[in-house]
Amino acid sequence: MKDHLSYYKNLKTVPTVDLKDLNKKDLFKQRFNFYFKLGITKNDLKNKNILEMCPGAGHNAYYLVTQCKIKKIKLIDKNPGSLKSLKKNLSSFKNVKIINSDVFIYNTLEKFDYTILENTIDGFGKPEVIFKKLCKLTKKDGVMILTFPNLYGLFSIKLKYLYALMLIEQNKITNFNERVMFLIKVFNTHLKYLSTNTRKTNKWIIDNILNNEWITKTKYFDYFMLKKLLEDNFLIKSLSLNFLKDYIWYKNMDYKKHNSNIFNNFFNEQINFLDFETKFECNQKKLSYHIKNFTKKISKFNPNKKIDLKKFNIIYKEVCKINKILNKLKPNNKIYFALSEFIQLMDNFKKKKKISLKTKNFYKFWGIGMSQITLYKTYN
Repeated sequence: MKDHLSYYKNLKTVPTVDLKDLNKKDLFKQRFNFYFKLGITKNDLKNKNILEMCPGAGHNAYYLVTQCKIKKIKLIDKNPGSLKSLKKNLSSFKNVKIINSDVFIYNTLEKFDYTILENTIDGFGKPEVIFKKLCKLTKKDGVMILTFPNLYGLFSIKLKYLYALMLIEQNKITNFNERVMFLIKVFNTHLKYLSTNTRKTNKWIIDNILNNEWITKTKYFDYFMLKKLLEDNFLIKSLSLNFLKDYIWYKNMDYKKHNSNIFNNFFNEQINFLDFETKFECNQKKLSYHIKNFTKKISKFNPNKKIDLKKFNIIYKEVCKINKILNKLKPNNKIYFALSEFIQLMDNFKKKKKISLKTKNFYKFWGIGMSQITLYKTYN
């Protein structure tokens, strides 16, 4: 599998948030919220030595340097587009060091108070190698900040990918840049519903919908992989998503059970990652099977080939089953209306009827695709 770096190099760009995409007030607010949800304040970051891998255009580093009085930060990246933006945005700061290096190759004897990798680890062919490297580079009593996806949260984006494929085929759009411009008209309302201060629509499309190697993956670095890789010298410190049910008194806390308790909580609550506005009281075991099967089937699709109707019909049946299960758990919920509309779009596609670029309910359907987590290193 090709990783994000190969894709970005080919595009000669980095479709992440740049300093010019948001005014500084909004940027600083978003970054403050990101860290605060993880239990980290500006004072926690003061005078700290930080390593950030794959920092994009440097919006996070800019916040840390200008707002948090950090001691220094090293930024590791190999993407020419990213390096160009990093130098433009951060080269004037003396406590910023930009290093042109493949993260797989980069190594140092230095240990850091904070190691950071946002929205990237699932884009590597061998994410476990990067994770172990971050573990090694985090000092004792240091903290690793990591973001990664989950299949439930990605379900809505994979549906949007299929929606894009149907529209691209019907409108016979083959050129990459033309696809981007066309899909901006489709997904502008989707992104605005999610947030008025999110990424530019064209960047989101390039990084998600048209990033075929990533969107069609069946296995990501997620809680399941983290559970396998997490060593005894790391404790899960905080989560930005409040799904944890832990009523154990601190005097009775068992370190060995701490991480496993959190993982078990996630596995029981992952249904609530399907949509950021919809909550269910209980999970459904059959749902996991259908989500995984849907993910597996959609991985066979390719934006440069005509949609195989046989495979399309299999996905159609999976979406119908998922919708039926969710409606039974919570009648007439938001996801039910979104999926019912999407099923109608699929019906129209099969009947060769023109699909609308605007939707009434589907555009509101957004899973919690990324999880934010901090890992505390107890010993080297």
